[in-house]
Amino acid sequence: MNIRKLKGIGTRTEELFQHLDVYTTKDLMELYPRAYDSYDEPVNIAAINECGIYAVYAAVDRPPELKQNGRYKILTVMVRDEAGSMLRITWFNMPFLRSRLRNGYRYIFRGKVAIKGSLVFMEQPSIYTVDEYYIRQSSMQPVYPLTAGLTNNMVIKAVKQCFESGGYEEFLPEWILTKNDLIDEKKAHYAIHFPKDRNELAKARKRIIFDEFFLFTTNIRCAKSARLNEDNLYRITESGEALHVLKNLPYSLTGAQKKVYSEILNDMGSDKSMIQVLLYVIMVILAFIFSVTIASIIEKEASEIGTMRALGFTRGELLRHYITLPVTVTLISCVLGNILGYTVFKDVMAGMYYHSYSLPTYITLWNPYAFVITTVVPCMIMIVVNTIVLYTKLKLSPLKFLRHDLNHWREKKAVRLPKVSFMARFRMRILIQNKVNYLVMFLGVTFASLLIFFGLLMTPLLDHYGMLVEENMISDYQYVLKMPVQTKNEAAEKYAVKSLILDKTDRKLKEEINVYGIREDSDYITGIELHKNGNGVYASEGILEKYKLSVGDMLALKDEYSDDTYEFEILGTYPYPASFTLFISNSRFEELFDKEEGYFNGYFSNEELTDLDSKAVAATITYDDMTKVVRQLKDSMGQMFPLITVFSVFF
Repeated sequence: MNIRKLKGIGTRTEELFQHLDVYTTKDLMELYPRAYDSYDEPVNIAAINECGIYAVYAAVDRPPELKQNGRYKILTVMVRDEAGSMLRITWFNMPFLRSRLRNGYRYIFRGKVAIKGSLVFMEQPSIYTVDEYYIRQSSMQPVYPLTAGLTNNMVIKAVKQCFESGGYEEFLPEWILTKNDLIDEKKAHYAIHFPKDRNELAKARKRIIFDEFFLFTTNIRCAKSARLNEDNLYRITESGEALHVLKNLPYSLTGAQKKVYSEILNDMGSDKSMIQVLLYVIMVILAFIFSVTIASIIEKEASEIGTMRALGFTRGELLRHYITLPVTVTLISCVLGNILGYTVFKDVMAGMYYHSYSLPTYITLWNPYAFVITTVVPCMIMIVVNTIVLYTKLKLSPLKFLRHDLNHWREKKAVRLPKVSFMARFRMRILIQNKVNYLVMFLGVTFASLLIFFGLLMTPLLDHYGMLVEENMISDYQYVLKMPVQTKNEAAEKYAVKSLILDKTDRKLKEEINVYGIREDSDYITGIELHKNGNGVYASEGILEKYKLSVGDMLALKDEYSDDTYEFEILGTYPYPASFTLFISNSRFEELFDKEEGYFNGYFSNEELTDLDSKAVAATITYDDMTKVVRQLKDSMGQMFPLITVFSVFF
């Protein structure tokens, strides 16, 4: 129902509500309060010693005075409470209150109190009788988001009319309400606007949050089961618009937000880049194979080519003749590949991504960019490579073709071979005469072997990584805390951790390295000797391997948010493949990062710490968390490895 049908809402008020995106009564009932105002007990005027919102119970001490100051009408009155303290109250452009404020009568005035020196005064307060004020004290008053010209009371009156004219109908069955301890739908929405107390407000919020998650998950499941062919209006594409939006934001992204944005771009582009590079490498190798095959044909047809050249045929005509076959085969193959990709194999590829990610339903669309990189570019590669090879061959004179002398240079003497058996020397000469052909075959076999190696290696490699993580885990449970909290488990060991950045100028991405401050006599990290002083650290082996460092080298890190820099000397290594980590003593950690003595923000434990407040725990790291990346790679790439292996075998 349109809000114009509500009492007291005309054209002007409707426009004001539209500034808040409120057009219907449903929109109005879902315009939730941004805060709630609690009406406290009135205070004595003498007890007010700082600015704020107060309520005072006082009598009008003298008749109100109305003055004109430019375009403002200022109404002033002096009130006195039971203790005899005086307070000056002022209203602007509210002359009608003059007739309401009767000399000697007591009212409750509630509003903002300002203090200037010894002068205490209240501006624009609301006026209540004792009964009216105590009615408001029994409930929490909503404070709504407003726009210029729209008051909080106007919104309250309109919202109450919405609930009087109807409201929400319950859509959840009784057993769900009982199981989850939920209140009625209409009662929840009314209580979110006008709660009696904080307990009722909490129940209303719980019901509304439950509804939002319930409807969201239900819609997702329905969409997945139905597989509706609806166009996705929010396609994620890499374009300059994203950079334009980021550039024109009125604020700068935080370091964590920038990291997430870069990870999204990397995840979106990694598969495309890998397949694209693989495609181009294969096309170059196939082009060389075609060029070698055609060069062999030219050697067989040298007499005919020499005759045609002598009769006036140009090199360009012969080049177009011999290059037609590989280009035609490539074009037909690419077009056929596009047809199969958009029909037969589209569900195979989509299934790989649906297996790894929770994606919306998609429809297959024609992509001109994909056509260019899978059809036009391979044909161009084939043309360029074959043109270079064939043009070099066809540069010879007609006489050389007629003599079958297709070498660009004449060897003054044959290659001297070692004194071995006749058959061995015969084989060696065959290899030398066809060295180009064998070189191309060698490159093709090498490339195919690398693909087979990659396809067969990755799964055992990931399994081995998971095994190393399990063998070298510091503890079965590692807790990262938002704030230091104590546990009664005596086997738990405190530690401190801070993330720093290794900023390499030759790398686009910044590497995050965790610095752990641990006890010198740690029960969980053993075999290393930590120093209380100096800048010596023990580093996980992965840091040394990746950045080609050795024991004794210096490692410079910085804080991403404060730009503070730190230099550490690598004293030794510690087997911890789960992450890039440095280990120092807890006393050195406190000194280095300016922490108080005894500071900690985590626990190592081989038992689950059940007495920790869940609100104080930022993360709990177990074996499953450590090997999550292994499972994700297996899920996302697991079906790709056999595909690469099969392709390399056929190649």
